[in-house]
Amino acid sequence: MNADILKIVSDYIYVLGIPICSASLLIKLGLSILIGKLIGRERKKNYKPGGGRTFGIICIGATLLPILSLELQKQGYQFDFVRLFAYGLVSLGFATSGIVRTYKDKVQGLTTASTIWVITIIGFLIGMGYYSMAIIATILTYAMLESKYKRIANKKRRKQNVKKRKSRVSG
Repeated sequence: MNADILKIVSDYIYVLGIPICSASLLIKLGLSILIGKLIGRERKKNYKPGGGRTFGIICIGATLLPILSLELQKQGYQFDFVRLFAYGLVSLGFATSGIVRTYKDKVQGLTTASTIWVITIIGFLIGMGYYSMAIIATILTYAMLESKYKRIANKKRRKQNVKKRKSRVSG
């Protein structure tokens, strides 16, 4: 009897001799949590709906969908796996419809809803093993989200500088 409590053999993780899950599954889920948390942190930092937990959970769910699809195909189930993705995206539409709203003739929540859609696609990519594409998409998404707030901060800074100059000239 082997005394190893935790052992990784041929891509499976064994706890007390019982195969628990594959190491690749843990890598995929870990990456989806990190990416979801990163994007969610950006939304929360800028006082927008959704946060790290929300985006992390969405990304985990989106990662599990292709994993489940591939496992079912390995076990011999015959089905159109593309429908799983389609139904996942349709259900996501219902979930994000509660985020988008109109307030004082302004549409709000559209960026958060579209970010949820993107994080779902990133989760699909992770689940299928396209890590580099998922990481590139995450970097681009994060850069797009951050660019707006940097522009706003620069605009505020310019206004403050103009006020300082005017007060020096008038004083």
